[in-house]
Amino acid sequence: MFREIWTTTPWTLPLNNAICFSSESQYVAVSFKDSLKAPITEVYLIAEPLVSSVTEITGRALAVISHFKGKSLLGKQYKSCWHPELALPMLAADHVSMFKGTGLVHTSFAHGFIDYNIAVSDNYKVESFVDENGCYTRHMGPSLENKEVLTAGQQEVLRNSFCSTSAQKPVAYLSSPYAKVSAIICYIANVLSMPALTYFGIFSDLLILKKDVVHKWKYRHSYPYDWRTNKPVIIRSSAQWFFDVSSMSKRAAQLARSIQIGNDESVAVVRRNRIASIEPIRLAIRTYYP
Repeated sequence: MFREIWTTTPWTLPLNNAICFSSESQYVAVSFKDSLKAPITEVYLIAEPLVSSVTEITGRALAVISHFKGKSLLGKQYKSCWHPELALPMLAADHVSMFKGTGLVHTSFAHGFIDYNIAVSDNYKVESFVDENGCYTRHMGPSLENKEVLTAGQQEVLRNSFCSTSAQKPVAYLSSPYAKVSAIICYIANVLSMPALTYFGIFSDLLILKKDVVHKWKYRHSYPYDWRTNKPVIIRSSAQWFFDVSSMSKRAAQLARSIQIGNDESVAVVRRNRIASIEPIRLAIRTYYP
């Protein structure tokens, strides 16, 4: 059984650390009806509320084989085809949407704010294999080493021709913050305990991903750009120094209880809670100067 997931950052595919799901939602095992008579029928796991959405996007009817509670995925693992020697975790998370995608979320700890917080809360190690120049490090192997993740690296990850036959450029070169891109859904992992996974990218005819493509279509989405250079940016975790203010904030919150803050007690409570929840202060801010 394969798990279907999607992403608009295909360069993070080899950096996948986990798949997130909603423990409160229902999931189903499905197959495409037009392939049921094939010698080998492939089965996919997606969220039940998104069956109609996947059907509409792919233009292929789905046959529901069985139902699963989201909680049944707790503790399950999968084997990625990118790193088949690794068993990666399925993690329950609140940010998984039942309104778009497949209900399963590709997660890369070092390349997303939510992804990072999930890793920290579950005590997973966060490692970034992208250097300060935005290139893959040697840990990613000779085919990706020193390649820029948004250009040559991404092309190597999803090697070969672009989805559209027109002279459309990949997102790395687009100057508009609302870039119209071609996208794909593909599954690229086998499983140890239940399903596999699916990705959402920019290129087709994948060589590294082989035939693991379920569907492709044009998709319009926003993407962050640096306002000074008008070039796309990436999210990358890095080691930095922080000033731990937790003990000070707790003491400050205790002292604040003895101070009357306005006449509205609810406002005072909010302010005291804000004081108590101050996050560590970064001692140095990384700033890019073109």
